[in-house]
Amino acid sequence: MQGNEHSAAVHAPLSRAADGQPLIRIQGIRKSYRTPSGPLRALDPVDLNIDAGEFVTFIGKSGCGKTTLLNIVGGLIRASGGEVTIAGRRVDRPSRDIGYVFQHAVMLRWRNVLDNLLLPIELFGLRRSDYVERSQELLTMMGLEGFQKSFPHQLSGGMRQRVAIARSLLYDPQLLLMDEPF
Repeated sequence: MQGNEHSAAVHAPLSRAADGQPLIRIQGIRKSYRTPSGPLRALDPVDLNIDAGEFVTFIGKSGCGKTTLLNIVGGLIRASGGEVTIAGRRVDRPSRDIGYVFQHAVMLRWRNVLDNLLLPIELFGLRRSDYVERSQELLTMMGLEGFQKSFPHQLSGGMRQRVAIARSLLYDPQLLLMDEPF
């Protein structure tokens, strides 16, 4: 990458949709925002097919729409037009099948590393005890063994980002979206 270019990535380990279609189909996606100076077109029609097992990276300057596209694919925001399908199902809301690593490591300052890591499990209404061992494995894999009881302000920025990556992997999502995670 050169200059002010940034990246966003999609990792799609799922199998193809049942009808032989690509795993992820992005058709005619557009997004506009209202601003005080008038409409701002963040995305003009984007068409893209992503097959299972592919690792796709979007590279471009800041403000070119990479995050907007990932947010639409992840069901976090609605497109102004077009359609995204994953495994043949239309994306219209967030899904447990999709893990998302945001640009900034989102951690709750009053929760320690382990509690931040287990937050999605609580939000999904799953049993925490079923995921504690996997949490420990991920923390070890991320080089964070021994930091389970540390709070975000006690970690470096890179360590916080590794907690965020581990959190997105904890419940074994079938699709991983990463917005500048490295």
